[in-house]
This record gives sequence, C-alpha cells and structure tokens, in this order.
Amino acid sequence: RAPAEGPGPGSAGVCPADLLKLRSFTEGPPKELKIRLIKVESGDKETFIASEVEERRLPLAELTIAHSAAEVVRASKHARVKGKFKESYLSAAQSVKPLINAEEKLPRDKLNPPTPSIYVSDSTRGWGPRGLTGREIHRLGGLGWGQMGIPERSRWDEDTGEAWGYRRGPGVCLSLSSGNVDQKSHQIIKFGTNIDLSDAKRWKPQLQELLKLPAFMRVTSTGNMLSHVGHTILGMNTVQLYMKVPGSRTPGHQENNNFCSVNINIGPGDCEWFAVHEHYWETISAFCDRHGVDYLTGSWWPILEDLYKSNIPVYRFIQRPGDLVWINAGTVHWVQATGWCNNIAWNVGPLTAYQYQLALERYEWNEVKNVKSIVPMIHVSWNVARTVKISDPDLYKMIKYCLMQSIKHCQVLRETLVRSGKKIAYQGRVKDEPAYYCNECDVEVFNILFVTSENGSKNTYLVHCEDCARQRSAALHGVVVLEQYKTEELMQIYDSFTLVRARGAVGQGAGRGAQ
Repeated sequence: RAPAEGPGPGSAGVCPADLLKLRSFTEGPPKELKIRLIKVESGDKETFIASEVEERRLPLAELTIAHSAAEVVRASKHARVKGKFKESYLSAAQSVKPLINAEEKLPRDKLNPPTPSIYVSDSTRGWGPRGLTGREIHRLGGLGWGQMGIPERSRWDEDTGEAWGYRRGPGVCLSLSSGNVDQKSHQIIKFGTNIDLSDAKRWKPQLQELLKLPAFMRVTSTGNMLSHVGHTILGMNTVQLYMKVPGSRTPGHQENNNFCSVNINIGPGDCEWFAVHEHYWETISAFCDRHGVDYLTGSWWPILEDLYKSNIPVYRFIQRPGDLVWINAGTVHWVQATGWCNNIAWNVGPLTAYQYQLALERYEWNEVKNVKSIVPMIHVSWNVARTVKISDPDLYKMIKYCLMQSIKHCQVLRETLVRSGKKIAYQGRVKDEPAYYCNECDVEVFNILFVTSENGSKNTYLVHCEDCARQRSAALHGVVVLEQYKTEELMQIYDSFTLVRARGAVGQGAGRGAQ
C-alpha cells in the first residue's frame, strides 16, 4: 500500500500569539540542592552549620532507567558534549526479536510454508487473524461512492505471473518488468487507491460494522499505539479503500514504521498475497540495492526464485471475499488482484514489546535514509507513558528507556542553547495539536522547536530541527526557539511511568513476532 500522508511539517499553526510576547523560559527548573547539617555544641548552646553536599556527577553513559528524572536531568545538564549529541532511543540489550537460524538450509517445501489461518463460520461468531463471516462482510459491502473523487494509480497491464523484478519500468508505480517482456504489447490500467473513508458521519454505517472486530484489530482502541498519536494519520489510524481491477499490484513493502495492518476483501474477486518474515527484510533490501531501486521509496516485486535461493520462506495465499488478512509487525508483503475487488485497510500498533521495538528501529532507519516517519514515535511514546498502564516488563523497559533518551536529548540541547545566550520561549501544547516535523528534512521535532516566519509573514511560521535551523543561520539569527513542555512536566511523567502488575492492564505483551 502506498504510504499515506500524515500532517505536513510546513506552515503549522505554531504561534497563535505574537512570538515576541512569549515569556522567556531560559531559566529552566529550580535547582535541587542537598544540604548537610552539622550540629555544633558550645556550652548550653546548639548551632547548626549548613553545607551543600557535593554529589558525584553521573556520566550520561552510566544512566539507566532505574535513575530518577532528576538524576537524568542533572547528568544531562552537567554533560559536556562535543558536537551534536545523538544517541539511539533503543537499547540493544532489550531486544525481543525471535532468534531465526538463517544458516540452516531449508528444503523446498519449507520455503513455501502454509499460511496460519483461522476459519470462522456464521454460527460460531468467532474471530481470528484471518477469516470473517460472510454475513458480516456482506454488510460492509454496501459502500456507496456518491460524488467523491477517487485517486488513481496507473501501471502496465501484465499477466499475473512472476515476471516483475528489481529493474525500473514505466507507469506511476515504476512497475518493475523483466527484460524479456514486450512492453509495447501491454496497455496501461488504472485502479482506485488510498480512497479516504475517515469521515465518521459519511461512512457511519460502514465504520460501525468494524466495531464487531476484536479489540486488537479495531481502528481505535486503548491498546493501539496509533490511537495515542492525538491526531489523524490518513490510512493508518483511519480506514482507506482500494478499488482493484485484475492484474493491479501493490509492490513490495513494509508498513509505515513497521506497524501491523488489517485488510478485508469485500469482493467480488480475489487477491493473491505474498509475505516474508521481518527477519529477512535486509536481504530483500540488498536485492533492491543491487538493482538500483530504493527499498523504502521505490517500487519492486521480488522474484520468488531469488528468495528461495537465499533460503527465505515465502507465505503465498489467496484472499477471497470476506477474508481478513492480519499483517504482523514488520512483515514484508506484496499483493496482486486476480479479480475485480474492493479492499479496505488500516494500521494497528499493538502495545507489545516486539511492535514497539520494530517501530522505533524503522523510525531511526528512516532518519538515516532521509525518509519521513509517518508515526511520530517520540511524541507517541510520551503520550502512551502519560495515559496507559503497562504490565509487560519488556515493553515497559523499552518505553522507559526511550523517555530517558528523550529527556537527555532535550536537556543537552537546552543547555547548549542557554550557554550560547539563546532565549527559549515556553508555549505549551494545545488540544489536538499535531506533532511537528522539520520543514526541510522531515525529521520529527519534539519539544524544542526552531521556528521562523515564512517570507517575513507574521501569521505563518515554519518549524525546523536544530541542524536545518543552523544551516539557515549558524547563530540562529531570525530563529525563535520554543519549548512545548516544561522540564518539570516531563520529569513528572517519567517518574510516574511505572510497571503495573495488576491483572487486566493494557500492554500485556503477547507474542514476540509470530508470523
């Protein structure tokens, strides 16, 4: 599925008030002092001498999630960082990825494993990873289009074989055709893609049908990270429709930020799916690199023989009308329509350690590859810590570590700005305010925003990350620095975020990546 665009990083409503009227927030939180009282007795009199306790300064590298927010802030404040401070939000020691022996040579039958499926009849009223009752889906099928505009995707009509490869070809999707295909004999076909069904009033009867799904599959639920973003990300925490014709293809990809996805075929025709475990994505990415195709943003269709020769198992199955497909976190997949069919789809972010780890890994890889992360993971992590009780120890440790790293990044940057004499203005977030991205490089900008006015306008402002802001002006001339959270507020959230052992809490951490 083509990436759905989230809120843009451009002319965001950062400053409803005049920036110059915002009070300075450079002074930061009050200094915390530890005092030692020494009692001195002289005759009948007792006096006390107070002295400040000199504590050992804790190096940043020694900080752990066992330390308090005050200790994290204190260590960050006194740190002397040469150049830009940059550390991962993930700890390698906390990985929960399954161990897969890729060296073991698999026989041919193991390279085509059966797809785990659960079949549900009308009488059982049950639900599973794949398969819905025909009666339920029949109600979903009553989608009327009215006068809505339908975005189109074009590509060359090809047979449903496996001729596509990793070389570039024509069409809006950059269809990848093999060298022995005569492209002149093919015609361009068009099909509707990423049709927005987010209007809750317009699509109320259809969207209400989706409430019959189990909680972990629903578009909105407490245990869904995407429900804690705080704003709409079209196609991820909203439903989209795809109107397919025979031969139309969705090229290979992983979902945005490696999130899970739900796809229901409304019919009347079938779709054919191919899927590979997340463990093998780097091998497939290497195939793309060798053929000059960008893995994250390009269009590619794996040649199955390439995968088999590389000892990569491929799930291959048919999705018939009424079938629901659950794509697990990070699964590499590609799809072709073998008939005329309509599909609805959305993303889900289960609060499990496996999903959280893969989402953050892709978040950091996207930054390396200069690709926008549609999900603002740092923003989401703080929202989850503020509102959700976590009982899974692995998930808790990962989120707590991410928060600790976030505080370190904010505080080190803050101290750098203060030492250079740059004023920081506080402007708290408002309800439904989106997360911010740099106007130039699309990286998420959390808490400390570098803001400029667009073409000198007093009403339109642009957000930048520190790097891009300093490229405009090394001394940050003409840049207003805003802080959206008081340090004390982040400290309070961090210290209040504790592991909950009560039964029935969200985020119990089922599964470590079963396909």
